[in-house]
This record gives sequence, C-alpha cells and structure tokens, in this order.
Amino acid sequence: MRQDILNDYQVLSSRNITEEEYNTIISLLDKYKMNKDNFIKNSKSLVLKETTYPKQIYNGYYPKDNIVVYNEKSNIIRELLHVASSNGTDNSQGIILRPSIIHAKPLGIGLNEGITDLFLEYSNSETTCLFPFEKLCAKVLEYAFGINLYNNYFLNDDVAFDVSLNDKYIDLLMSIEDYTILILRLKQILADKELLPRGVEAIVKIYMDMTIEDLLEVTKDSEKDCKSYIEKLLKEDSSMQDIYKIIGNYEYKESTE
Repeated sequence: MRQDILNDYQVLSSRNITEEEYNTIISLLDKYKMNKDNFIKNSKSLVLKETTYPKQIYNGYYPKDNIVVYNEKSNIIRELLHVASSNGTDNSQGIILRPSIIHAKPLGIGLNEGITDLFLEYSNSETTCLFPFEKLCAKVLEYAFGINLYNNYFLNDDVAFDVSLNDKYIDLLMSIEDYTILILRLKQILADKELLPRGVEAIVKIYMDMTIEDLLEVTKDSEKDCKSYIEKLLKEDSSMQDIYKIIGNYEYKESTE
C-alpha cells in the first residue's frame, strides 16, 4: 500500500476504535480460535481516519503508522481484520512474503485478501466481498487443511504458513497474484467506462485455470476431494457473480497435457 497516497486525502475526522468494532473482531477470533495478540496490541493505539479521496472509494490499513483510512464505512471491518493480522512493523500483514533475491516483489497479496474476505463471510459482515475468486482459493485451503491453518495469518507468520504447505505453495501465490492484478486492472477499465479488450474472457479463464492447477497441486496430499469441492464452489458461491459478469459462468477444464 503506497504511503504517499495519503497526500491525496482530506481527513474529515479521526477517532479510536469503538467498543462495538473491537468486540466484533474479538468475537470472531474467539469463535474460530484464532490468535488475538496482534489485534489487542494494535487496537490500543489504532487511529481510524474518515477521509475523502477524489478518485475512487478507497480504504486501507497502514501498519507502520497503525492507521486505518476509510471513505466507505461498510469496509471498516475488512480493515480491522488487516489490523488483526499485522505485527505492526515494516508494513507487514497477513501472510505476505517479503521481497528476496529470488522474488523481487512481495508475494501473497491476492491470497491475503482472499483470507480476509473469507473471515468477513464468517463474521456475517455486510461488507462486500472484493476478491471472490481469491476467497474461493482460501476456502479450498481451509477445506484441505483445516481452519487452524489461518492462525498463521493472524500471527502474521509467513514462515509457519509456508512450511505447513508443500513446495508448490510459491507457485500458487504467484498465480493468484497474477490473477488478482489482472482483475483489478479490468475492474478499473470498467469503472472508467472503457470497453474491455477483445478476448479478455479467455484470458481471465486461463489465469483462473492456472491458479486452480496450482491449488490442486498444493492440496494433492490432502485426504479431501478438493477438485470436486472447487467445482462445487465455482457453481454455488454467490460471491463469484462479479467475475461471471466479466467472463460468463466459469467451468474448470482439466489440462490435457
């Protein structure tokens, strides 16, 4: 998240977290036995700033400064989940892997947002699901390995999350990331009322196929039938409707190679 984007805002008001907001997150973490340490620590000095942003609706959490900015109140719970998944240093949150010699940029933003949307669903929040396919991927990992896998998300423990999965995990992070970047760009094109590029439906399906292939590789040692579960989610998950508006109903096709 770009720190300099704050320069484009006009701050309307600043406040601390409310008791209701605090209890919503604590109750959710307790219900699913997720670690609360980061949230309890961060909430003590957390500042929420209601802002205006001239270009678009924008909400974000800045871990280093422990600030949530929002210009859409319905997204506050989403940002508080990011607060709960941050150790408060180096702009880190969730399971995003840090840059290294091998990986030139952070990996995991797409899956991180998918996990956030998954817990928003579990919180019964009215917040709109922003990353439906990424949430589907998070659901499949939970189905395969159990929800306790996501305790590492709230611990902001990238290493523990990594070692709990097989060596195809990095490939999965990369494929979800590529998909997420593509979809965000397409949504921006639609928001600007531009025509989508010709053949975009086929391109999106290719990215989705690649992600599903990697997801199946990561979960192949699970005792669960993840392929059938993915097919079920693709047909029944109502949060996929935004994607269907772009590409039509999606049907996963196994590779013939």
